[in-house]
Amino acid sequence: MPICDTISILTGQNLGISAAGSDTATPGCSPEAGYVVGSNCYDDLEKAAYFPVATYSTLVMPQVSGVIVGFFKNGTEGTGGVGTNTVGLKLYSNGAFSMGPGGAALGTASLTISNLLSTFVGTAQIGYATFNFAAPVTVPATNGFWASVVLPNQNATDTAVIWQEATATASVSGNNSWEKWSNNTWHNMNVAWSGGFYRMLVLPIMNCTSITGISTNSELDNAIKVLPNPSTGLVNVISTSSIETTITVTDAIGRNILIKTHSPSVGLMATLDLSNQTNGIYFITISNGSAKTVKRLIINK
Repeated sequence: MPICDTISILTGQNLGISAAGSDTATPGCSPEAGYVVGSNCYDDLEKAAYFPVATYSTLVMPQVSGVIVGFFKNGTEGTGGVGTNTVGLKLYSNGAFSMGPGGAALGTASLTISNLLSTFVGTAQIGYATFNFAAPVTVPATNGFWASVVLPNQNATDTAVIWQEATATASVSGNNSWEKWSNNTWHNMNVAWSGGFYRMLVLPIMNCTSITGISTNSELDNAIKVLPNPSTGLVNVISTSSIETTITVTDAIGRNILIKTHSPSVGLMATLDLSNQTNGIYFITISNGSAKTVKRLIINK
């Protein structure tokens, strides 16, 4: 089966959605201006997440084969629109967070709004859409890169809303998001929205390999994401499943390290503390009683 590492700087705080509220001074922005991390009346063009090289420094010749984005929908609210219209994904190379995205895109991909809506299971408010590149994209081994969601603008009803995490620090480790305005200029989201220090649920898929001997259930596998990966020890298991799951962590020789039961009533995210484990490869098995999936985890402190 294919095994891929995803990278992220999410910390395990609660995921959420930010509404832009009302702006009576701007035409079309009252009584609601839309979403901070997504489509709004200001016609923001892109929302870009920065990944410093430290998040993937353990990888040799780092490549991104695709990007997973967690979108929000609640009934008729949030992500939606004309099914054949598209949402895009671009990779940019730029070595400094302070500079924002720049230059030509290293790689591009797109999905239709219908593709996005198909990722929502039942009444789940989170859907994981995977933007796959035609060929793996090599990213800088000495600088960071950006994964940017291109918001839909083909129709006034088209909306894309990305789950986010608000944090308590404005450093790059606390805020990794910039946005592209309708005038094609880039802006730090923390500055543009007067605080909040936004991190988006955007997960680049790095350096896929193939291994044998691990069975998995595809439906459950698609509902579960483990991040960050590699990790320094604090690991988040994000799930769209509405069924209670058992999470078991084993080391490379099969010894149980941690067993935890997670109820969907607790929230979308379960946090595992593996900071007392040594560097190496671990396996996280998630079971809901009738099916299971296995995720490979790298700990590198």
